Amino acid sequence: VAASVVPVHRIWIASTDADSQVDADWLVEQLTSARGGADVVVGTIRPDPRDLSAEQHSAWHTRALEARIDADAGAGVHGANLGLRGDVDARLGGFAPLRVGEDDDLVRRARQLGLRVVASDRGQVTTSARIDGRAPHGYAEFVRTHY
Repeated sequence: VAASVVPVHRIWIASTDADSQVDADWLVEQLTSARGGADVVVGTIRPDPRDLSAEQHSAWHTRALEARIDADAGAGVHGANLGLRGDVDARLGGFAPLRVGEDDDLVRRARQLGLRVVASDRGQVTTSARIDGRAPHGYAEFVRTHY
């Protein structure tokens, strides 16, 4: 059987984190956005409710309803729920070797090139809501300061 080569523009790179759990339809939702013309998909994450008190979970839920993801403003970029076409990744040179913010940087560079960045709250990812994280200004700090 001969191996076939897949053109790089037909490859989809989906990113999540080790402390996260994707929805069952996560990849399908990203691919649906890609088929709709997205070069990059910025998805939402939700904190694991087991890591939050009832009060913290309520605060998160209220905040999530009030402030939906806004890709045009650059809010809501999380490497735990991110996808892009293979040729876009090659064009951007992948994630920059930054200690923190490499996901924000990648999406910023995609926007600067005029690529189509689509925000979606479909196919969400549940991630650890720990308050002690490895990255300064990362999600753990966000949870600690907002909930």
